[in-house]
Amino acid sequence: MTNKASKLTVGGLFSGIGGLELAFQNEGFKVAWANDIDKYTHQVYKRVVGSDHYLGNKPISLEYINEHFNEFDIQPVDVLTAGFPCQPFSNAGYREGFKDKKGRGNCFNWMMDFIDHFNHKDKPKVLLFENVKNIETHDGGNTKHVIEKELKKRDYFGRFIHLNTSLITDIPQNRERVFMVYVKDGDDLLFENISNSKLSSLLTLKQSAKKRNFREFLEDQVTNPNYYRHYDKKTSDWWNTLEMPDGEITDDSVFQVRRVYVRKNKKNECPTLVASMGAGGHNVPLIKDKVGIRYKRFKLTTRKLTPRECFRLQGYNDFSLKDISDAQLYKMAGNTVTLPLVQKIAKILKEYINGEK
Repeated sequence: MTNKASKLTVGGLFSGIGGLELAFQNEGFKVAWANDIDKYTHQVYKRVVGSDHYLGNKPISLEYINEHFNEFDIQPVDVLTAGFPCQPFSNAGYREGFKDKKGRGNCFNWMMDFIDHFNHKDKPKVLLFENVKNIETHDGGNTKHVIEKELKKRDYFGRFIHLNTSLITDIPQNRERVFMVYVKDGDDLLFENISNSKLSSLLTLKQSAKKRNFREFLEDQVTNPNYYRHYDKKTSDWWNTLEMPDGEITDDSVFQVRRVYVRKNKKNECPTLVASMGAGGHNVPLIKDKVGIRYKRFKLTTRKLTPRECFRLQGYNDFSLKDISDAQLYKMAGNTVTLPLVQKIAKILKEYINGEK
């Protein structure tokens, strides 16, 4: 790693467990600071990124940081990342966008206020925002128009880029997300010129290796009966009462538990991991366990993916899950990014910034 590359810095807003920051750190960037309001993600962030970069050294809202900006030591960075809340734009929610009743639609405006506080002509050089795939078409395209307009006012030009974990990495998760890549005064990243841009490789990212089988990401043995389907119609656990095609569950198939039915993934890969997995088991992928367990009078072989397996399917190395509930862990796994995919982006951005220098 050259000294030149090691001096590049990244800052994160709405950091969650730190997936975006960790991806850049793995590519030689220094994490300057980060922010999130959630106390549970704050705990995990410290475990996966390696140190506490949180502004204020505690969970704190971006709205508060903006209101007290001068009280924090916020240095300009080369890259600003943000995985701002996707629920207002997701098909899984009410799709209220900037009018979201819980205030999550304000997050983008707070991001813009934060950028305004920098008052630095050259930094951040690059903005990298991540969100659900349908943010581009939300509200008939108006949401995208507002984002582009606000960024252009601040002299950022760029593009919405659709990338799928299953197509770009060797991880078998069908996860399509939009990455908004915008460059300060970025003439070479204007929409009409991107095919000739120094960043055009972002549009041609390809899978680097043969896709792995989802079973490579499973734990050796899962003994907790709470992850298994009990087939007990008297249970109060709703997912055990679902009618499902057990005969179709094979070693190479992955199902997804929905509220009223069970859906098979026909590509023999994991469906998109979503935050609502933490809401009582909804949307947690379901598999056949080759080992299984004996529980009461049942031999149980059909189970949910565990939180650890979900994190593995996002590209994370194992880390401590101690003292955090499964509900929170499932939510975090669904909200975070796929590390190997973002590392590919980080590598391209590092080359671009060093080239500009």
